[in-house]
Amino acid sequence: MEAYELIIHFKSPTMTAREYLDFSKNILIRLAEFDSIFRDLFGWGTKANARRQIDPSLNDFYEIVFKQIEDKTIAYENPDPDNKNFTLDSKCFIGYGNSYSNTTRKKDGQITVSIEAGKDTQTGILIIEFPECNFIRFNEYAYVRSLFQKCIQMLNPVYGYIISDAIIELNNADRNESEIGWFTYLGEKNILNILPDYIYKEELENGTLFLLSKDIPDVSNRETEYKIKEIRKSLMKKNLLNIKNHINK
Repeated sequence: MEAYELIIHFKSPTMTAREYLDFSKNILIRLAEFDSIFRDLFGWGTKANARRQIDPSLNDFYEIVFKQIEDKTIAYENPDPDNKNFTLDSKCFIGYGNSYSNTTRKKDGQITVSIEAGKDTQTGILIIEFPECNFIRFNEYAYVRSLFQKCIQMLNPVYGYIISDAIIELNNADRNESEIGWFTYLGEKNILNILPDYIYKEELENGTLFLLSKDIPDVSNRETEYKIKEIRKSLMKKNLLNIKNHINK
């Protein structure tokens, strides 16, 4: 199985550590309700020895992840301006982030969920790295669409896509531009008429969903590259590829 990632860019207010923990726990609960593969995870933390198993009930989530998201090099912002220590009420200009997996080995069907939020830039990102083996449903249109829609409902994104390294290469996007993936979601309505007629497209939730194909795209087929280029051209005409423009609306 080719390695795919589901990536969601969303607006995020600055958060205290407590708010980030609440936010992250809610995402993991809702993902576990969707599929049990998200139920039995460990948190990676930011250091090599920080990995800790989290109880499937998430009863120990706050205790474990609070320690994992601390960066001892940062002077945190607290209600008491003289206190620079890390507390549940701390805010941080770079926000908070952590990753969670079901196993340490990709050959065992590793899935990884990464959640970043609370930055001064008012941006957040959710990344789900799909298993590369053992879980064939992550290659199937109906399942992947349902998972993507679940994440869209949770986060009301400005942009989202499901993508592989090979598709990223075909995009050849500039640094500030978004990618066109197997699935792509743009938090804009009334754009169906600017997208090519030969792709699958529909309005979904508060935006528009469009696909290169219902099956996993064949990146060796020149038609896939052609579709990506034509979609990018269509969106560029309306300046709809720049994520920052959507965040700042």
